[in-house]
Formats: sequence, C-alpha cells, structure tokens
Amino acid sequence: MIRHLHRSKSFWLGVLVLIFLGWSWQRSIHFYEVISYGEASGGRGLSLSQRDSILIATWVPDKAPAGFSPGFHRFGIFLGERDKPTFPALFSEEMLTGKLPPSFRSFYLPHWFVMLLFLFGWTIFLILRGQRMKRIEPGTPGSTPCS
Repeated sequence: MIRHLHRSKSFWLGVLVLIFLGWSWQRSIHFYEVISYGEASGGRGLSLSQRDSILIATWVPDKAPAGFSPGFHRFGIFLGERDKPTFPALFSEEMLTGKLPPSFRSFYLPHWFVMLLFLFGWTIFLILRGQRMKRIEPGTPGSTPCS
C-alpha cells in the first residue's frame, strides 16, 4: 500500500522550508540582516544578507590583507517602515547598479523568486518520488518505502 503524501517526511520538510522562507521574506521587509565569513574590514570573504524583500549574496575575491583573520559575523538593523515593494522586480535597475565597491561581486534575488524556485523543485521531487513509490511492489526485497 502506498503512503499518502501527508504522511511523507519529504512533504513536511518542504512545508517547514516554505514556512522559513516566508518568515525570512516577512522579516526582510523591516530588517537588514547579514551573516558573513571573512575579514570584517572588507577583505576576502562571503556574506549573505537580506533587505527590502531581496536576498543578496556578496563575495570579495581579492587577496586578503596581511592581518587576515577569518571569522563568522552576524548583525541586523531595524529599518522601520519603508516605502519599498513587497514584490520587487526580478532584475531592477537598483539591483544592477548596486552601491558596493568595484572589487565586490554580488548576486540579488527577490524572496518571491526564491520561493517559486523552491516550490518548482519540491513539486518535481514529490512527483518523481510518488512515481517511484508506485513502482515498488510490497513484499519484494528492497521494497521498503522511504521518504
């Protein structure tokens, strides 16, 4: 007998990821948050941030200064009420011009697009998993259903 979708661990894990992405999107409307690894003074490093309903990945490929001491850093700033769209355009002029130094490389994605990408991949995964589960015959070796 095939398990129902609501009894699948894969389904509930995906629901939790969607809830987290929605919470993150809501939080990005009022907060600017950054988590980074690298030199705090702008040397070589990687950071992930969110603000104004946009996710931003930034990295600095330049050589590190002589006193480079990598570490994890996290901070957040409350921005208050802002006049920014909840559904920003996928490729807006503001994103393309950026306000970062030329040595920084960055990549922008709106939260709504990240959620759509996840939904698309998760749906395909669940469909393929359902088809695989239908092919498994009960009682044969190796036919234990997995999530």
